[in-house]
Parts: sequence; C-alpha cells; structure tokens
Amino acid sequence: MKFKHSFQISKFKFQILGALLALGTFVAIFYSLTRPASAAWFDELWAYRNAIPITSHTAAENNVYVSTTLDTSTAGQFQSDCGDLRFTTQSGDLLPYYISSGCGTATTVVHVFFDSFPAGAQTLYYYYGNPSAANGFSSSDFSTQATNYVVGTVASQEKSAGPVAYWSFDSGYGTVAQDATQNNNDGTITGATWQTEDQCISGKCLKFDGTNDNVQVADNDNFSANTTNQLSVETWIKLNSLNARQSIISKGNTGKYEWDIRVETTGQILIYLYNPSGSTSYMVVGSSTGAINANRWYHIAFTVNTSTPLINLFLNGINIGSSPTTSGVYTNDTATVNIGERADGANDVIGYIDDVKIYPYARTAAQIKADYRSRGTTKGSAATLSSSKGQGDFLSNGLVGYWKMDEASWTNDCTATSVTDSSGNANNGKACPASTGPTGGATGKFGNGGIFDGSDDYVEVGGATNLNLSTITISAWIKPNGAQNSYDRILEKNYTTSYYLGLDSTGTRFKGIFANSSAPYGTLDSSTTFSSGTWYHVVITHNGTTDVLYVNGIQEATQNNNVTLNESATIVKIGRQGPGATGYFTGSIDDVRIYNRALSGVEVRALYSWAPGPVGYWNFEEGQGTSVADRSGNANTGTWAGTGTTHWTSGKYGKAGYFNGTDDDVNFGTSSLFDMGLGNMTLEAWASFPSVGSNYGDIIGKGGWNNALSYGIVNNAVGANCVIAYLANTATPPGDRKLASDSACTAVNTWHHYAATFNRSGNMILYVDGIQKAATDISSYSAINFTNASSLLSGSYPGWFTNAIIDDVRIYNRALSGVEVRALYSWAPGPVG
Repeated sequence: MKFKHSFQISKFKFQILGALLALGTFVAIFYSLTRPASAAWFDELWAYRNAIPITSHTAAENNVYVSTTLDTSTAGQFQSDCGDLRFTTQSGDLLPYYISSGCGTATTVVHVFFDSFPAGAQTLYYYYGNPSAANGFSSSDFSTQATNYVVGTVASQEKSAGPVAYWSFDSGYGTVAQDATQNNNDGTITGATWQTEDQCISGKCLKFDGTNDNVQVADNDNFSANTTNQLSVETWIKLNSLNARQSIISKGNTGKYEWDIRVETTGQILIYLYNPSGSTSYMVVGSSTGAINANRWYHIAFTVNTSTPLINLFLNGINIGSSPTTSGVYTNDTATVNIGERADGANDVIGYIDDVKIYPYARTAAQIKADYRSRGTTKGSAATLSSSKGQGDFLSNGLVGYWKMDEASWTNDCTATSVTDSSGNANNGKACPASTGPTGGATGKFGNGGIFDGSDDYVEVGGATNLNLSTITISAWIKPNGAQNSYDRILEKNYTTSYYLGLDSTGTRFKGIFANSSAPYGTLDSSTTFSSGTWYHVVITHNGTTDVLYVNGIQEATQNNNVTLNESATIVKIGRQGPGATGYFTGSIDDVRIYNRALSGVEVRALYSWAPGPVGYWNFEEGQGTSVADRSGNANTGTWAGTGTTHWTSGKYGKAGYFNGTDDDVNFGTSSLFDMGLGNMTLEAWASFPSVGSNYGDIIGKGGWNNALSYGIVNNAVGANCVIAYLANTATPPGDRKLASDSACTAVNTWHHYAATFNRSGNMILYVDGIQKAATDISSYSAINFTNASSLLSGSYPGWFTNAIIDDVRIYNRALSGVEVRALYSWAPGPVG
C-alpha cells in the first residue's frame, strides 16, 4: 500500500477497525452518492476524473467485467503503476478493476468488474491524481467479460474542487503534519502531542497544552485571500479551557497579519481579515458570546469573497455571522500558517485540533454544512461512512475527567499526581494514603487498572471547578472482589450535595445518587446483583430533571429528579467516600470517566461496547528506509537490522517487510506498553513464508520462547512452516512454557492471518485466518508477572531468524474476542484509499 499521507491509510483503517472492535460486530461500510446528471465527487483528494459512457448494454449480467482503454500518459497525474485509479458507478459505488496493460501509455487497457451490470446506457467515472493513495487495483484478472455492450468516447477531464491543503492529523507519529492533498504542504509539529481515535473527531488528532505548541506550514499564495479574492478555512476544535484568548489557526506575523480564527474567553468566535497594513486595519466577523463551551467539539469555518464583498462565519454547519468586506487588496505576506497559536507566539490553544482544511475559493453554505456532516472525511457531500459520526462525538464530547489507570505503577504518597487524567483537563489523581495506598499496574478491564483493598485505598482526583457539574455522567468499569460492605464507594464527590456512584445498603447492588443540600435526595438502585470476580460497566447520568442508572449498557433504574447539584468544594474520590474516611471499595476499578453532560442511552451502550485500539501498530507502508512507523499514536518506531538487500516487498495490503531468514529483524523497542505484566494481551500479524526454512523466528514476540517470561507467535520452521503461540515462564528447554500450535503447517508463498490472545485467567488461543486452531489453559500463570527486558521483535527472536514476509503487525493490551479477531482477519482496505 502506498503511504505518504496519513489520510488514505491511517484514518480509514482506524475508523473501520475502531468501529469493528468497539462494537464487536462487522460494520457495513457504504458510500451513498446522489444521482443527478453530474455525480457527486467520490473524494476531494482525487484531483481529476473522467466520465466513461456505456452507450448500450443489451441485457443485465452478473459477475462480469467491462474492458475500457484509457490515456494514462500525462506525467504527474497518475501514480507510476496507476494504483490511484478508482472507478465508480454514477451512483458512487466503487468498482474493482484490473490493469490489463501497462500504465503510463495512451492506450492503457483496464478491466472494470461488476457484480451486477444492468442493461441499458449508463455512465462510469474514473478518478486519479492522488499520489498518496493505496493501490486500488486487483492483483489478478477477472474471469468473465460482459457481452453486448458498447463503450463510448471518454469525456474530458474534470478537476476536483478539493482543498489546496488538508491536515487530517491522522499519521499518529513523528513531527510532520502531512498534507493529504497532492500539494505537499506539510507542516512541522512543535510540542503538540498525538491523540488516539477515542479523543478525536475523526481518526487521530493533536493536543495543544497552551505553552508554545504549534504546527507551522510554509507560506503558499493559495493560503491568502488576496490571491483569488476568495478563501475558505475549516477545522474541528475542542478547547479544554476558555481562560485565555486562543488563536486556532492564523496566517501572518507581527505587523503583517493576514487572517486569524480566534476564540475569546467569553466563548465568542472572531474571524479577522487584514488589509495590506496587516496590523490594526482589518475586517472582522464574530459570533455572539457563549457560542462555544469548553470540552466540546465544534466545527468552525469561515469563507471570504472580497469581490462580493462578504466574509461569513459558520459554526457546526450554520452561518452565524456575516460582514461586508472591502473590495480590493488584502495582505499577502510570506509568513507561515500557524495552527495552535498565533505566529508571534501569542494566544496559545489549550485543547484539541483536528481536520484543518484550506480552500482557494469561498465554499457555499451547502458545502460547509456537508463538511460538518461528513465529520472529517473528504467524500462527496452526499457520502458518509456509516460508522463515522465520529468516535469523538460520544467518547470525548463533554469529557472533563478520564482516568484510564493504564500507568505501570502509581506513587502512593498522596502527593504525586501519578493517576493521569486523559481528558486534557489536568484532573490528575493521587494514590492515597501514603505508603499503604493503591500502587496501580494491576490487571484492568483494558490494560492496567487499580486494585483497592477495601481498608484504606483510594484515589483523590481534585476539587477542580470543572468537576462541579449541573449535568453529568459518571462511568466506570469495576470488578468486586469478595464480600462488599454497605454503601462502599466507586466514585463520590458528596452524596448529600452532589453525586455518588457506589453500592447499596446490602453491598450487593449498584446505587447512584444526585442531590443538593436543600432537597431530599433520590436514589437509583440496580436490579443486577453483582458477582465477585466479574467485570461490570456502571453508568449514572443526571440531565437536570432525570436520573438514569445503567449496568452493562442496559438501563436498570430511572427517576425524576429536578435538582441542581450544589457547587461543592469537596474533593472527588475514587474508591472511598468523598467527605469522610469510610466506604472503601474492595476490588478493581478501571477506565473511570466524568462527562459534563448526560449521555443518551445509545451513547451509554456504545461506551459499554467500546474498547481501546492497539498499543502498537505497524503497517510497513513506508516501502523504503530503515524505520517502520508506529501508527497507534504511541511513537514506538521500529528499526530494521540485517544485511538483506531489500527490506521491503509487496504485502498482503500494499507493502510489507521482507525478512531474509539470516539476520533481518525489526526492533520495536522495550516500551512498557509491550509488557504483558499481570494483564492480558493480543498479538496479530499477516505473514507469508517464501521458503521452508531451518530456523525458528518470531512473527511478533518479546523475549523468545527459550527465555523466561516471554511470549509471541513463532514460525517453527524446521522442515515446515508451522506457527505456534507461546508463553514461557522459565527458560527452556526443558523449562516451563505453554504452547498453542496449528497442526496444519503452512504452504510457501501463501498469506495467512495469525493472532494469539492471552487471557491470564483462562486460555491462550491461536487463530489462523480468523479460525481458532488451538487453546491452552494458562490460568496457572495468572499470578506471574510477564515482564522482560527484551525488545518486541518481528522476524526473529534472540539468535534465530525466520524467512518471512510480514505485514500489518498489532499488539493490544487486552485479549480480543473471537469476533474481534475475525473482524481483523476479514477487514481489508479494498479499493478505497
């Protein structure tokens, strides 16, 4: 798969996999384009298209191909192998294709496949001009050609009205913000940090901490309103604070400002457009105060047409402000575009920015509304991804406190803020009491979590004002351990004046309370009687008038409660009563969230079904060099070693790594994210073996199966390529290790999907092509800390190397279900970029 710009691979893979793995089901993906005479553009990142008329077709046929001849000779408009070609019907359905004759000629023959080829005249479209797109063509030709059809003369080239720059922030690694258009306006990231999909509006995004974080993009005349007398700029933002003025995106520098999207402390949005003096003389359009609030995602756009003359401001697709401009000349200077602060270093952003686009013309109100609805895709205005209403919509909108509890350990001195708040609001927690409090690093629902001893353990997460809430959702995963006491707390601020999530008087059910000091409080009690040693997802919500309690995504209690929660100064505690030293919970707590809004029932069910993505993901799409980028966002770049003449070859999807079986491997490092510890894990990869070798070697593994506390998926290549999942307690042989083996060895030059899941209280399972091949009980290892100092490797384990082609490697800090493994096996990028 070609890869330069992140949109084509990273965003598509993670949106689809995020939906598949979060919901645990196969999500249908479809594109629905309108059917006027001129079809909606497939994707604005494809620069060109032509229409292909089918002037006649006598009778409908199924599973056939049409042969057409195209001119692909124009330099710079096609990839060298024509891999960026895309074919669609007039209604926008993507069609598979095979290149029958060579690319780069005036007579390139292409076979376009139809599973259903209707009778009658019709129009196809082919798109091209996307240098970063994945290869879309089929690797093999189709078997049956259609009959009795006539292909007319290919129509003249049309050009996309796409952006001149698009920073989707989806690569998830490095210091380069890649421009997803063919214009290569890449930016330089300073300070801003990559965020995972659950914190973003679409794919990944960047977080800015308010202290000199920015993305700088070199000057381009297309970024100035004066070039065409028109301009449009769009972005998604979520600010964690409105305590200071913030410049979201701007161009220009002191004395030569061009334009600026600015948010004031009042929540007012202002758009500035400067004339040639570039300083105090400007046009401005603004919203009313309070247009935006902290901790919520918003789509902001402005358009300029100086010949009309008019400047428009849009919020979430709605025109909320217009102002006449002055016809004539505006600033066109050589300063950079700055994302996250003004070019002079002022007005730093505190929050998240995603999907920034610049167009060299004034988009219409309908186009802006379509952009808002598309949630960060570049598909045509009628095209949406069925799962793409943005993971950020329900997972991060209004999120004011989020304690993943994934840290390897906590400092239990009741001073160090070692329990990180991942919401961006700095409500970091302290493990208390000093010396005897919880230490973290235990097995959680997802990765690590906290174990609370029921005696004196708790986490204090501060009394910050953004946890004093009038509408609220509290969510947590909990696993009780043994008998509980009445009214033990999961999380509480103050049950008489604000909120409480914990247990009921019997210590066997869940209870929620929302109250204030001047009114009797009502309570929510679950119908579920919980069991020791079982994980439960518990949620309570209050919207100002109604309270709801959910267990495992199901509503179990509701009540009318027209109460305003008091603005209490009590510090929020996890695992203990808020205002007093009682109610200590016994068991595990993980993935605790507080929202400043009441989630809907649909959102609660989605949150229950959600699960985090991989902690490491390498798709080998570089195709050159000695580095393999980590697409998970955790920046664990792999490094090639070995004497192989080439490390790159064609993969299952696009490109892959070639391992020579002598001394080649990729070292992904020793990050603590790769330590199984006391928790669960999944390893996954595609592999093909070019030969029957004589060496063992890990497809993916840490430590090697002859070493203590190691785990992986190994190719046991002695006389045959036989894949084994292993978990080794002590050095072997003979040692103590568990194996799960595929009894059927693998033929050479055949791609297979391998996955190993490690459930420490149950089985280690080996899957091949989505099918369970072996299961081995590893519960006897449940108390063993599988942490070793070795690097995570592909292609080898210490001293041994396998001859293999490896692609699409992932590691998860949880055991995927069989459904999720099958979803990974079944997923493919297909012809979509």
